[in-house]
Amino acid sequence: MVLDEVRGDAPVPAAVLDKLEERYLRPIEQAAKLEGLLADPLFLADPINHPALFSDHGPIHVRDVAACYHDLAETANGLLISPRPPERFAFLVAYGLLATYLHDIGMVDLTMTGRRLHPIYAAHVVFAAEFEDLIDPLLGFDGPLAQRCKRSRKRRRFASRPTSSSASCSASRLFTASHSSPRRCSTTGRRCGI
Repeated sequence: MVLDEVRGDAPVPAAVLDKLEERYLRPIEQAAKLEGLLADPLFLADPINHPALFSDHGPIHVRDVAACYHDLAETANGLLISPRPPERFAFLVAYGLLATYLHDIGMVDLTMTGRRLHPIYAAHVVFAAEFEDLIDPLLGFDGPLAQRCKRSRKRRRFASRPTSSSASCSASRLFTASHSSPRRCSTTGRRCGI
């Protein structure tokens, strides 16, 4: 479960954060346990340089970052970044909280290549079909992310369709939820709001 400090008045549904922990972060934590590493030939060959001995990349790390993020955003607002109106600041905090939960999910591959490519994995997984079940709760939750999508729809900000046909429905729905004419996703064949 997500720590109370993070969950409190979280601008992202706690169920989404819990799913992210279970699906992506707990396997990272499990893979880095010493019991499993003692059977890993890559670890035994070069334990000092093995990514499992880098900093924690599991749920505890993400919870720590998430617990500090709101204070950091509040400190930066008006000092390091231009002051944001309350609704825009709420969006910034919600987006940042989601980013803290996603930033290290690629560390599930505990090899040096996996370590180097983990940001790319994180950037791509939100477009995968496995992420689809997290989009509806994000858009259905009356928080800053969904509210911003609704406001954008009213303003018709997404008047043109994306040119890339490689994006799957899940992330396309989150980032272009305001476009009203559905079409079929080239990846999954399902109808989506892009």
